Amino acid sequence: MRRTLAVVAVVVATMAIGRLLTDHLPDEERLAAPFVRNGSVGETVHLRYGDVRVTGVRVATRLEGADVVVAAGRFLVVDLAYRAKGEPRRFLGLEVRDSYGRRYDATARGSTCPQNLEGLTGIRMYAMACFDVPRSALPGARFRFSLGDYGVNGSGQRRDDLAEIDLKISPGEAARLWSQNLTYRATNGTATGPLDKEPVTLAKPTWWDELR
Repeated sequence: MRRTLAVVAVVVATMAIGRLLTDHLPDEERLAAPFVRNGSVGETVHLRYGDVRVTGVRVATRLEGADVVVAAGRFLVVDLAYRAKGEPRRFLGLEVRDSYGRRYDATARGSTCPQNLEGLTGIRMYAMACFDVPRSALPGARFRFSLGDYGVNGSGQRRDDLAEIDLKISPGEAARLWSQNLTYRATNGTATGPLDKEPVTLAKPTWWDELR
């Protein structure tokens, strides 16, 4: 009888300890989450491997690069200033998240905007990241910048710094931006000085413009 009671006591204690650990230890997803550093347009976000600042936000119907590329929705153009720390870096994580948590990767259409960025140690660099998004993605959109790409379920960004920058697009501002019919000159590289942000006029209309 005593042996039975002792076994029961051990089982109950083990279950209690297990419940305590379950209730108080972070789950696997939290353990693997990136270290998110928050910021806003115009603010510099400092990361382990560099720093980044969104210098402006634009919306375009078309991007003019090697060819003219027409957006399925609109191109959300995020202008960046960034710098690598410690050593030259390649920044693979460029994405936008909307207020619903949906992810949008930098567009790979044409040879217009970059899908990743090169960084020289200690040198301030400038670039543009472009995302083809629907109208619903504009209000509350946030830009994410990281050393690793998203990978599978965020595997490329686990346990590392990640900048998340509020683009400050209100519903009213989103409606204004969406109504514009603008073309911007795109570059798929980086520069050591600010990029040209002025709209351009196409020499001839695209097939999309002829349908409008």
